[in-house]
Amino acid sequence: MPPLPPEQLVAVLQTSIKLDILEGNIGYLRIDHILGEEVADKIGALLLELVWSKILPTSALIFDLRYTGSGDVSGLPYIVSYFTQAEPAVHIDNIYDRKSNTTTKLMSLSTLLGERYGTSKPLIILTSKNTNGIAEDVAYCLKNLKRATIVGEKTAGGSVKIDKIKVGDTDFYVTVPTAKSINPITGSTWEVVGVSPDVEVNAEDALATAIKIVQLRAQVPAVIEGAAALIASNYAFEDVGTAVAAKLKGLQATGAFNMVVSKTDLETKLTAVLEYLSGGKSLKTTSNTPALPPMNYSPEMYIDLIKVSFQTNVFENNIGYLRFDMFRDFEEVKAIAQIIVEHVWNNVVNTDAMIVDLRNNIGGPTTAIAGFCSYFFDGDKQIVLDKLYDRTTGETTELVTLPELTGTRYGSKKSLIILTSDRRGWRGMCGHCNLHHRAARAKVTRRTGHGGCGLPTLTPRSSTRGFMSWGIAENTLPSAV
Repeated sequence: MPPLPPEQLVAVLQTSIKLDILEGNIGYLRIDHILGEEVADKIGALLLELVWSKILPTSALIFDLRYTGSGDVSGLPYIVSYFTQAEPAVHIDNIYDRKSNTTTKLMSLSTLLGERYGTSKPLIILTSKNTNGIAEDVAYCLKNLKRATIVGEKTAGGSVKIDKIKVGDTDFYVTVPTAKSINPITGSTWEVVGVSPDVEVNAEDALATAIKIVQLRAQVPAVIEGAAALIASNYAFEDVGTAVAAKLKGLQATGAFNMVVSKTDLETKLTAVLEYLSGGKSLKTTSNTPALPPMNYSPEMYIDLIKVSFQTNVFENNIGYLRFDMFRDFEEVKAIAQIIVEHVWNNVVNTDAMIVDLRNNIGGPTTAIAGFCSYFFDGDKQIVLDKLYDRTTGETTELVTLPELTGTRYGSKKSLIILTSDRRGWRGMCGHCNLHHRAARAKVTRRTGHGGCGLPTLTPRSSTRGFMSWGIAENTLPSAV
């Protein structure tokens, strides 16, 4: 068959390939048939001129394989190579052919017609239940190379090669998969089972979802840079904050956050990185959750709430037990202090020793420290419990025992044991256990707490509607020898 004239080649390409440049310089490329090596060599120059030259300048690419149901496996290395580095060569796939009992190793190509798209710009592949054969292999390879994010539906689970074989001397034929793909990274195949998307949505919603992902990723560098600057400027432990900020920017530069697919995904990954780099659990990122409106409770409702919020018991030998899982602002508690005393504190105050259970305590504000701790010291002498240095203001605040309290003090003579675990929040540690321990007022037992920070704060990250949370106050009271 004579070669097609240029105008007919253009017409063929226009029907099988769709190209668009979306808002935000996002490239969109739809291919309904994966061209093989032979065809690609013949029309490569035309592809470069009509398609690839327009895709290269884009900031991100959405590669639409939702309608791709046919193709030639020899085209796989060509496509994958445009999204990898020239060197070193990447092992893309292994194709086992049963007829010849041979396995062909497919590698990325060191030389290509035109420039590569590179390894850093976002690449989103759209799939559907109709994505079949070689298109599935393309998606599977780029997904496992961590180069592309798959958005859409699980693919058909076809085959890399299907032959039509005649049944003996009859007029019947059967189509039989005669080759199989074995991915060198996973050691398994997409055939039969299909390719599972990273973000599963209906096929008709895949493009809109992909655009949102690209738009989010465009904000990531600014978010990371902003977070690093805020940490360096505000974190209570200045040397730690400076080191965390530098390492965070280094991770961003090496693409640690390149594959995030949602705001929640970014928050989760960034929080995990910050906790790892800082060695603590106070440094994290969170959403701007609006505060709930204040509730007006009746006295009866307050009593019921207090009963479920506190647990008390008196064990053998008159040993008291008190458990609560959150500290509250002392000024807020003042209004219901008498109710707490009557329904909680009076149950344990007359015991000969007390166990305070903070194993599940998630923390609370620093104002809770002086109020609660004062009950375990005598009222005739004021004691400095702690000193908090606030880096944002440069001020140091002394936390001291209070001279007046609602109800009876437990005093400093009776034994006090505090139970802890590594699940406790920052105030559960610094505001109670540590202070009593350093003042030789209590024995702390069980697992070490997770090491929170003195005073966490929420700071907005530019215009992303996300917030950073960290400790801005440092505990400066020397530990007891």
